[in-house]
Amino acid sequence: MHVLHPSLIVKAGSKWASSDKLNSDDFEQSNHTVCSNRGTNLSAYNFEDEDISLRTNSVEHGLKLVLEGRCDAFLTLEEVAANTIFRSDDQNQKSNLVIVPADTGTTFDLHLMISKAAPNPEKLLSSINRELMKLEKSGRITELWAKYR
Repeated sequence: MHVLHPSLIVKAGSKWASSDKLNSDDFEQSNHTVCSNRGTNLSAYNFEDEDISLRTNSVEHGLKLVLEGRCDAFLTLEEVAANTIFRSDDQNQKSNLVIVPADTGTTFDLHLMISKAAPNPEKLLSSINRELMKLEKSGRITELWAKYR
């Protein structure tokens, strides 16, 4: 099973870009803005509602706000941000955003849900689990996560 990592996305060259980990204390000064998606479980990041300056409707919008300087940091999962940046045609995102782990000690298990209404859901689940185990056993899954982070 792969785990997901709470992170903050910051602009390359910012004072936070070279940090090993970040937490809400790093943004305590009122002139720093932290953004998150609406509905983000802030406690998983050790942030509270009053720590958030702006709520967005998407990761794409949050990354744009960081690039525009409207947010100093955007709370999201490392893997979600990496995938969003990887899929983007915006070279500015790829070269000017940095993903820094949140200092939380918390991770989330990644789950895949399959509808019982799908044709042969048990067979599909068994097949997916078998292939994931092969990828994990060979070390390939770790290579893929590292490549696309």
